[in-house]
Amino acid sequence: MERKGSSSPETGSTSHGSSGAEFDVFLSFRGPDTHANFTDSLHHALLDEGIRVFIDKKRIDVGEEIGPEIFQAISDLKICIPIFSRGYASGIWCLHEPGHMMERRKTNDLKPWAEVLKEVARVEGWDTKNQGHEELAQLIARNVLVKLKGSYVHISDDLVGIDKSVHEVVDLLNVKSEDIRFIEICRIGGIGKTTLAKVVYHKLSTNIDSCGFISNIREASKGSCLSNLKRHLVFDILGNIGVELSSIDHGINMMKDRFNGKKVLIFLDDVDHRSQFMALAAKAEWFGLGSRIVVTTRDRSVLSGFQDQFEHCLIYEAKELNNLEALQLFSKHAFRSNSPPNALFSLSEEVTVRM
Repeated sequence: MERKGSSSPETGSTSHGSSGAEFDVFLSFRGPDTHANFTDSLHHALLDEGIRVFIDKKRIDVGEEIGPEIFQAISDLKICIPIFSRGYASGIWCLHEPGHMMERRKTNDLKPWAEVLKEVARVEGWDTKNQGHEELAQLIARNVLVKLKGSYVHISDDLVGIDKSVHEVVDLLNVKSEDIRFIEICRIGGIGKTTLAKVVYHKLSTNIDSCGFISNIREASKGSCLSNLKRHLVFDILGNIGVELSSIDHGINMMKDRFNGKKVLIFLDDVDHRSQFMALAAKAEWFGLGSRIVVTTRDRSVLSGFQDQFEHCLIYEAKELNNLEALQLFSKHAFRSNSPPNALFSLSEEVTVRM
């Protein structure tokens, strides 16, 4: 079996010996069947979107086993894409890769190949017979980029008491509606606005093609020009990694020209000045039908006056944890448990009540 790919890490590809930890996507294919056509098209479409691809170009001689780094890469990477061709099953080591993918997907014991292939066949995929290779490769790359965006937003494993708030914000957003909505999540600092926004974004972003999460705008605006934040947003929405913006006005004009036909989901975290919102999402006419703009802020007055720009402008006040939830969160961080040790229970209750 032969695989093709760039050997330089700068191109986003790897050969044997590289760790999969710094990559996003693993491509599995049978070289003689697809490396010069569809695999090559998909590989470069992924790279064009700024996606880091683990693709092994080493020729595997007959009977030679694939090294453990390949299986480690499948375990580590966020997305694995097997490219099935007419001769795919004739390469025994080609079969090991989707088998390992399905093992990771379902976290169970590895099954016989016939059963693995039946399971793979039930997973929805794309057929190269239905459209041109370049067009399909770009479609897949765009879908991969959307799924990766949600995973780029880090969410703590120690979440407590957030499910109800997530449900309420998702209901307010109502992403199936065709109107354009602006949602403001407000309250004092430290109450969990950013965490709430991240969880909602992670929940919704995988189903919307054009989405972006701009973090920590208040701090970022101090050390850099707002045009850098706008460049980040334009890249998230358009996938144009090389975009250059000469000014704020240039960025606004690009958004007007390129965003207004798109349904976008944009989260602007920790906005504390009108100029930040004006530069990034001030008018509904910049965006397509069904778009959602979500802002977290400590001071709702920062955004006063913009409400008339949106058909629906809604405010959500982030809720404090109750005493039981606060105690549980404290215990998760202090004791790696859902509750304090008996000897420290009363003291822990006192600490969380005063926080």
